Formats: sequence, structure tokens, C-alpha cells
Amino acid sequence: MRRTILLASGLIGFILVGVFVLRPAFIGYAVYQEMQAANASTEEYGQGIRELRDELLVSATNLSVSSAFSRELFGQMERASQELASCNAQLSRLSSEYARQEEQCAATRESLQEELAVQEALAAEYLRDYDLLASNIASNICCKAKLDNSRIGFYEVREHKVLCSEESGTPLTCSFG
Repeated sequence: MRRTILLASGLIGFILVGVFVLRPAFIGYAVYQEMQAANASTEEYGQGIRELRDELLVSATNLSVSSAFSRELFGQMERASQELASCNAQLSRLSSEYARQEEQCAATRESLQEELAVQEALAAEYLRDYDLLASNIASNICCKAKLDNSRIGFYEVREHKVLCSEESGTPLTCSFG
């Protein structure tokens, strides 16, 4: 049993030595082989590694800036999307209100047109009544004036006044001859 523990401990120690010593050594040897295959000196290879680190740093910085820019654009896009949704809702509400008011105006216009037709008919009737009354009054006045002046044969109603005339106007018809 002791021997098994000792054997297991040795195996674990060997694996740890392999991981911590052999692995870096193997990686170093592989790098050395690449360097030899590329015919590069240690300084050139080191310079290449430094350049790669610098490029990695620039790329990481660019990635960070791009990520921040992307987050900012996404935030702006969300705000614009919310504003667009708000504007669409307002447009819908205003369109409905406009349609309602347009219907209301059409109904009011129709009602006013009907009322105008009624008022125009009344005005025409009042005008006929006025003309008839003016004619009757003018006939009475001018027929009485004709008794004094037999040459009177016409009448006019001008500026709400009856004018009896011998020459022009509406012909006068008097029942007494």
C-alpha cells in the first residue's frame, strides 16, 4: 500500500515536472526550430515578437474603441427607435383626430348649406312680399296722384321711396280708368 502511494506520488511529481519544466522547454525548442527555419537571428526574432505585441496592443485598443463606439451607436439606435415609435403613435393619434374633425366639419358644412338654402328661400319669399307690397303701395299712391295729373303712367320704387313718373318705370294700372 505504501508502495502504491509512493508510486502515485512519484507519478504525480513526474507529471508536474513535465508540465512546469518540459512543456516550456518543448515550446522553447519549437520556437528555436521556427527561428532556424526562417534564418532569423535572436534579435530579429525578438524584434518580430515586440512588433507583434505592439500590433496586438493596437488591435486591442481598436477593439476597445470599436466596442465603445458600437455601444454608443446601439444606445442612439434604441433612443431613435423609441422616438420613432413615439412619433408613429402621435401620427396615428393625430390622423384619427384629423379624420374625426374632418367628418365633423363636413357635417357642419352640410347643416349650414341646408340652413342657407332655407334662409335663401325665406329671403326670396320676403323679397316677393316686399315687391308686391311696394307695387300695391305705389299703385295706390300714383293712382291718387294720377287724379291730379293725368299724364302719370309709371312708377318706380327707389331707395324705399315711391316715385310717380310720366315717362319711365313700371307701367301703372289704375282700376278707375
